[in-house]
Amino acid sequence: MNVQVQVSKIGEKEKSPLQRVTLVATKDFKAGDTIFTEKPMVTALDADLMGTSQYCSYCLKAIPNGSAIQVPLDPFHSAYCSTQCQHDAEEQYQTLLFSTIPPATPSNPAPVRTKAQVEERKKAQEQFVETVKESGKTGALLVLRFVGRLIADEHARLVGENKTDDGLPKVEEESKLNYSFYDYTERLRSLVLTSGPQDEKELAQSREVLRLAVDGMEAFLDDERFMLLKGKMAYNCYGVTYDTGRTNKPSPHGPTESFERTRTPHGTMHQVGSALYRVASYINHSCAPSARPVFASGTAELSIVAAQDIKAGEEITVSYVDTKKRSKDKNLADARKHRRLELARGWGFACDCTRCAEEASNMSSDGSENGEALPTHQVRLDPAAERYFNEANA
Repeated sequence: MNVQVQVSKIGEKEKSPLQRVTLVATKDFKAGDTIFTEKPMVTALDADLMGTSQYCSYCLKAIPNGSAIQVPLDPFHSAYCSTQCQHDAEEQYQTLLFSTIPPATPSNPAPVRTKAQVEERKKAQEQFVETVKESGKTGALLVLRFVGRLIADEHARLVGENKTDDGLPKVEEESKLNYSFYDYTERLRSLVLTSGPQDEKELAQSREVLRLAVDGMEAFLDDERFMLLKGKMAYNCYGVTYDTGRTNKPSPHGPTESFERTRTPHGTMHQVGSALYRVASYINHSCAPSARPVFASGTAELSIVAAQDIKAGEEITVSYVDTKKRSKDKNLADARKHRRLELARGWGFACDCTRCAEEASNMSSDGSENGEALPTHQVRLDPAAERYFNEANA
């Protein structure tokens, strides 16, 4: 894929537990070159677009009026741009989680449900869907679909099915990226989230959907694993935007610190949905990135394109947030403070990229540096972030 993961220790101590993970190029690239392309592991449309038939529920492609493929009794009123997307969604998670009758298993090759069981399953599905749409957040849905994929993959292995190519990146056996579907998530960075009433509600409903899909499977998704996976989704998902993005997304409600954020240089308010990627998750942020995420196919298939010349062995970076100066920013200090607070609120770190360092130096020399408030939501800031905010507020 023209890239590899590198792990290096942070600090001078040889046995330091802190490590920095980077994605580096394995060959030279010119500005404008596509470094790699990959399909997502899991996607979710923004809540306000669900059931509108404007975008494909699987690949997030815009659907021309009147051409959407819809499935009767689907609690999300999902729409697909093609029979292939419908098939892939049903194979990976939809049939298992949100159909009327769950799929066959080796112990039950022809599942039958009573009317009462069908109604119970339908009620659980509808309650989960209602919660997603009311909150406007898709983190729990991404987690549930991810777990659905785990179950579907294991089910296919048990019954000896040959699964169709899911388009996920294939890597060499010795590569650090060659993980099993679930084990791979353990290597990803995560926000450390504190469970609240909304999380408890989402967890209870997710577990009920799983219980009615595969008896006993709800035990897999306990509170700790649910919050861990939500933290993984929150830290690593990209915002899928076409061109510069849409302008009609409803404003989120609740405190700023509770907003869902995704990696997109256009800003989360301009995306149509969120997606998790196996390789691109390893790309670090920079306010002066060497690459940019592009969705050239008009779907959630992600291309990482060089924004400048990149030499073999150099780190690939993208911007997680919109780094442009806003009209409301009075000066460079305002613009810098805004994007750094977005990074701290969304990902829990203080950026130490070359652009931030140079701007800090310039502002220090002209006396325009201002203190920056520590985010109030429950995420664990890394030591660099705590040191940065402590010094800024001293």
